[in-house]
Amino acid sequence: MIDPRVSGRIKELYHQGVHTIQEMRLHINGYIHEICGGPPDPCNARFRVDYRTLRNHMDIARPKPLNPKRPKDLPDDVIAGASIHT
Repeated sequence: MIDPRVSGRIKELYHQGVHTIQEMRLHINGYIHEICGGPPDPCNARFRVDYRTLRNHMDIARPKPLNPKRPKDLPDDVIAGASIHT
């Protein structure tokens, strides 16, 4: 489990437009150095963010569609299968 500050920063950066793992890694490594005042201890897993962890946290930060099967611009009765002209 990574540090909650790092997790929050990943979410912030994702919403600011950082959508690639490589770019996110650069930003997060700099942020971790700020938090720790230099490179963190290699044994400290809270600040050891690998590719999979970054990808997972970026997926969590990605906004999810409310209901991808329902078009937003159609009225409810049309979506439910009711005909307007019956």
